[in-house]
Amino acid sequence: MRLLWFMVVGAVSTVVQTIVYVAVREAVPAIWASWLALLVVTPLNTELHRRVTFAVKTTALGRLHWEAGLTSVAVFVANLAAAPLFTGLAGPNPPAVIEALILALTGSLIGGARYLVLRGWVFAAHRHQPAQPGFRADRRCRVAVGSRRRRARLSPTGRRSAAPDQRPASTR
Repeated sequence: MRLLWFMVVGAVSTVVQTIVYVAVREAVPAIWASWLALLVVTPLNTELHRRVTFAVKTTALGRLHWEAGLTSVAVFVANLAAAPLFTGLAGPNPPAVIEALILALTGSLIGGARYLVLRGWVFAAHRHQPAQPGFRADRRCRVAVGSRRRRARLSPTGRRSAAPDQRPASTR
């Protein structure tokens, strides 16, 4: 089922990336339009994969987006490198249909490799601690949502307490 969702998210991302590319292509050269489209769509793609494909709840969103972004760039560069090699196998002047099929096959193979990397590394369950309900993950000091910021104090027995410390200041 994950693979199916991966393909759906990939298809949606490809459509959005194509729209961004076409929108900026007249203003910038093709390679820059491709990079810009990739950079605009990658955060959306990563978040959709996190939520929909792999259903990961984590406190490490920054690291996750950074790593998934690196895989997107790697896939982009791999496609740039591999596509001419495979189209060259079809001869010096292959028909457009053959060229498109080869590019689709190349993209699918490299996309499959990205799925394996995302599943085995970026979104691997053992790398993520689930976000606790009612807590914000965006601060170093976790604070219950809707509560006042309080320092948790340790009682003399070592347990956390929100009550003020009753020990004399000289023994704290």
